[in-house]
Amino acid sequence: MTDILRSFIAIIVLSLIIVLLRSFKGEYSVLLQLSVIVVIGFVVVSGADDVIDCLEEITSVSTSAAQYIKILLKALCISVLTDISSSFCMDCSNQTLAKGVELIGKTAILSLSFPLIKSFVENISLFLG
Repeated sequence: MTDILRSFIAIIVLSLIIVLLRSFKGEYSVLLQLSVIVVIGFVVVSGADDVIDCLEEITSVSTSAAQYIKILLKALCISVLTDISSSFCMDCSNQTLAKGVELIGKTAILSLSFPLIKSFVENISLFLG
């Protein structure tokens, strides 16, 4: 958790430096932006070992948990890709397309989550009945 907090503080400080640098040397600000993205990417990927270990521990307990984790990871990927695509459309001044991308992403996540909803309803009905 402290690595994430340090990363966000570093991003904020470097963003301010990039804004100041852009007015003097614009070409250096682009290089600094790319280097910040690469370094933060490595920090995030280096912390993925703990997440992978936790996922392996959960999936070893139950095979149905593995199916649910796959669904959740797919939903996470869809949400990240939707956000990136929508932000790109917004940057290109195409708000209508951005809203369409967001709607498609939400619909995809909803349809992907139906097995989770079905399982939840079945478990509740077993518990109550």
